[in-house]
Amino acid sequence: MNQHQEVETLIKTQLEKQDHSAWTSYWTELNNSYGEYLPASHDNSIWDVIFSFDEGIWGWVQGLISYTMVQVHDHLHLIFWLILLLLLSSFIQVIEQSFSDHKVAAVSPLILMGLVLITITSSVQLFLEVIFDSLHSTASFLNGLLPLYIASITLSGGPATSAASFPIMLAMVYVITYLMKSVIVPLFIFSIFFDQLNCLSDRYSMGKVAALCRQTGLWILGVTAVVSVSILSIQTSAAAAADGVAAKSVKTLAGTMLPFVGKVVSDTADLVMTSSMLAKNMIGAAGGFILIFIVLFPAIKMLIIAIMYRLAAVIMEPVAGSRLTEAVDAASKGMFHLAAALLLTSCIFFISIIVVMFISNIPIMIR
Repeated sequence: MNQHQEVETLIKTQLEKQDHSAWTSYWTELNNSYGEYLPASHDNSIWDVIFSFDEGIWGWVQGLISYTMVQVHDHLHLIFWLILLLLLSSFIQVIEQSFSDHKVAAVSPLILMGLVLITITSSVQLFLEVIFDSLHSTASFLNGLLPLYIASITLSGGPATSAASFPIMLAMVYVITYLMKSVIVPLFIFSIFFDQLNCLSDRYSMGKVAALCRQTGLWILGVTAVVSVSILSIQTSAAAAADGVAAKSVKTLAGTMLPFVGKVVSDTADLVMTSSMLAKNMIGAAGGFILIFIVLFPAIKMLIIAIMYRLAAVIMEPVAGSRLTEAVDAASKGMFHLAAALLLTSCIFFISIIVVMFISNIPIMIR
């Protein structure tokens, strides 16, 4: 236990000597926004939270459950409003079937469809605001984290690893963020739009166009994830192996070429690099932790809204008009895709940080 505390103190001392304000400020922002759902996080630095995270996992789970319940309460009116509209459409259908003159009754479903479309549009607009804010925060956070993270890899004996990983990770941030904002999210929005048109019109079917938009967006996101993580893994693995061989060679030369003090110098260098490696791993773990929570809370909010739409469609399917039910269900499908795209984007960046963190440990193992 004492040894563990000594290692923890050594890592904290090394980390406190560096300026991490460019990215740890996002932890302060998370505390300000969601502090009541983050147990043991008030007045604690991100390092204290990471070191004690395994001691209070249930507290974090409870915090997420509490936030989910709050979001359910805040958006419960949505499902009641949708059910009310669907009930009205069912009631109007019954009245319409009871009279021989359908001219007046035929206008009412169009009014209800308009109200449903207005509700869907407002929810989609909220989704766009949440997604773009999350993408902006994620990109800004990574722009602050990556330079210091890559510098810590260099100090831990991985100059080739840092040189190979930094441009790839930086390119990933800009390319994936650009694709999300300009291609993937618009495709999912178009899929929702075409699904609504398909529900409005019996003459023109747009369902296949909506499905094509969804599939294209998913394919682009999936291919981007596989290609970017694969390139990063291959490039950094080769560079890490080169760093390990170079470090082993330097250590051997120092031990043999410098009489009397060679072993002391090599052992001291090993100690410094090992402590730097621990600090580097801590930066990577803290960065991945903050990155997940930057996106997790907005994603939960989006998923709750999408679930409300799906539940309304499921509950009212037996009694409501098919058009309105299909419109609400199609909207929920597109909303689920938008939330999944945001989560997958965060997972790509998280996996990239963790991959580089583990691969950059290869030189220590070789040495």
